[in-house]
Amino acid sequence: MCTDSAPSSRACTAASTAQRRTRSRAALLRAAQDLIAAGSTDLSVKAISEIAEVSPQTLYNQFPDKDALLAEAKASALIDFETYMFERGRSVTAPLEQFALNLRLFGRAPDTHPHFAAII
Repeated sequence: MCTDSAPSSRACTAASTAQRRTRSRAALLRAAQDLIAAGSTDLSVKAISEIAEVSPQTLYNQFPDKDALLAEAKASALIDFETYMFERGRSVTAPLEQFALNLRLFGRAPDTHPHFAAII
């Protein structure tokens, strides 16, 4: 465990670095999603990294290139919405009812999840 009273160690440094990388990656994904959802035509590395409040190099440390980031941002939004649909349909057991529910939820996405709807 890393505490203020404990001497610095490689394990603490590694844990801190991993947490910072996780936060940076999440910020980059969210920034890309926000730009896509806003219909921005400026999906540059500079624009994304400024919104995420990280350096452009951080983007390249996290992703092979900008296209990989944008693809993961879209996939992440889709997974989040899929999780929402799964949770909503958990009690529905009939396959046709599940299909109808998912179709309704997807059709209502612009009203219930406008950020997701704008991304896809």
